Amino acid sequence: MAPPRLTVPRPDGFVAAPDAPVALPEGSPARRVERLELTSRDARLVAECFAARVPGWSAELRGPIEGRTVAMLAATAERRLGAGVRVDHDVLAGELTLRATDDGRPLGHGRTLLGFDGDEAHTCYVACVARDAAPCGGAVASSTLQGGTSAPPPGLLLASAEGVVAHPRAAAVGLVGLSMTLGVIAVLSRRRPRTRV
Repeated sequence: MAPPRLTVPRPDGFVAAPDAPVALPEGSPARRVERLELTSRDARLVAECFAARVPGWSAELRGPIEGRTVAMLAATAERRLGAGVRVDHDVLAGELTLRATDDGRPLGHGRTLLGFDGDEAHTCYVACVARDAAPCGGAVASSTLQGGTSAPPPGLLLASAEGVVAHPRAAAVGLVGLSMTLGVIAVLSRRRPRTRV
């Protein structure tokens, strides 16, 4: 099956922006797989997708994986606006709000999308960055990530860690039970000294 592809409708009056992308941090495990930047007189529509290998998937991984994507959006918005930008990210809803760091005024909005290609997670953002109005909100809302595969199942280590986090009391009881069982086995199987007659 083909890897996930981002589909972003082009709003009226927007043209391709020739600006260079923000570089990924050195040593980043992710790579940029798609990029679109459109500009109009008073706004920018920016969309990027990044792929990174994952050791299986768990819902708890979404926040950290998307955190890198959101950081790239913040860096791109800061470069384009020439001002400090804070991104408020609702991980569960996948919604983004861009705000000025100095006074908290809204500078745009966006959303994140998640897809998979085998053992790679593809995280994308689509954002409308504007100092005032957001004329590209419809494009953000109707953007989709199409294709790809289902999420990879969690490996044994990830599933175990997820179980311990989700059920700490049961994990503690199980660990105590396992320790006691291993202790009894150790006592019963120890070498006994021979008596000489």
